[in-house]
Amino acid sequence: MGKILVIIFCAIILMALSLILIYRFFYLPPTPDSWVKKIPIAHRGYFDHKRGIPENSLRAFQRAVDYGYAMELDVWLTKDGDVIVYHDEDFKRLSNNEARLEDLTLKEIQSIPLMETKEVAPTLKQVFDLVAGQTPIYVEIKTKGHRKAGVLEEKVGALVDEYQKKYGKNARIAMLSFNPESLEWFVENRPRLPRGQSYDVRLHQKFSLIQIVQEIITFSFRARPHFFDIDHELLSKNAQKMLSYLRPLVSYNVKNEAQFLEAKKHVSNVIFENIQPKI
Repeated sequence: MGKILVIIFCAIILMALSLILIYRFFYLPPTPDSWVKKIPIAHRGYFDHKRGIPENSLRAFQRAVDYGYAMELDVWLTKDGDVIVYHDEDFKRLSNNEARLEDLTLKEIQSIPLMETKEVAPTLKQVFDLVAGQTPIYVEIKTKGHRKAGVLEEKVGALVDEYQKKYGKNARIAMLSFNPESLEWFVENRPRLPRGQSYDVRLHQKFSLIQIVQEIITFSFRARPHFFDIDHELLSKNAQKMLSYLRPLVSYNVKNEAQFLEAKKHVSNVIFENIQPKI
């Protein structure tokens, strides 16, 4: 009886390893372009609230360009259908304004100053015009939960097309989202754009590593990510090493030099803030 159990156990292990190998080498897309792994990524632009440089502002994005960093930014749709760059669903945190972004037109949004500065939430086109191919841009599609892709993805795709047509190989764009539905849209409509599937530690506090890996694999069959974008506190070092075998990892929420140096030992790239990493 003992030998039979051992044989069954070994068979299960071999089957699991076979599935992982098939998943790794035959289903997932090729590893992303080299710039995804090489250039540190400034979170919401290279902002500095203490110095009056708001996150996701043109000044923060210009600062990222000046320092040679890539940049991550967040996009939503305005009430009148423009693609706006902003992180939150409302303006309470940065402007002490109760208004919700989805209820405002572009003109109304750009009348709200960020952190009592002259900066306002820019459109994605304004950011593209500013960056002009000088450094990579990671565009995170913001959604409420895992909703179906639609107008936002279509408009972002069209803006990316214009940007790449204008700046060619210098127009380095990668898509990010916590929503696999959004990334699936890009799989079907803009398959050459690098895609990063994002995961949030707050969504997994009660999950085991096995459950997290199961969710990653489940999402990936739809999003087909070139890399995983994971909170640096979500997984142990060994877990990060294991997942990096499947896909390159980009670690976010890195907010000091010690976290940056530790993360770089286990991941391909880092989304950082409050520090000045070397390129």
